[in-house]
Formats: sequence, structure tokens, C-alpha cells
Amino acid sequence: RVPVTEKYMKNFNPQLLEEFDTLVEQALAKHSKARFFDGWKLRDFTYDDFYDHGHLNIYGAAKFSTYLNNFIEQLDKQGG
Repeated sequence: RVPVTEKYMKNFNPQLLEEFDTLVEQALAKHSKARFFDGWKLRDFTYDDFYDHGHLNIYGAAKFSTYLNNFIEQLDKQGG
């Protein structure tokens, strides 16, 4: 998941979220090397990082890219 605003999270359809999480769990179980990066858990994004409540602007995308790159680098260091 990419980061979204708190308002977006609070108003997101819980059934869709549950379905998404189930699909992610199934994919992770099926593909042992797969990893899931949950941008919803990142807390240092502000409204200035968003184009609207559910989409990052160029600044937010750059910030998220940094997190994602660091995540990938840590995986590489761990061997997968």
C-alpha cells in the first residue's frame, strides 16, 4: 500500500481492505520471496505530500520512493 491521508484510511471500505489483506497474505504464502511494504504505517507524511487524500504529489512520491528504496536495500543486505 502506498501512503494515504488519515481521512482516506478512516473512510476506506473495511470489506475491501479485508479482501486486499487476504489477497496479500495468499500471495505471500504462495511466493516465499515476496515481501509486502505497508505505506499506510508510515507516519511522517503530511497533507503537503498529497495531491488529494488518496494520491501522493511529486514531493510525497519522492519521499515514498526513499522509503521503498531503503526497504529494498535492506532486503538485498539480508539476501532476499
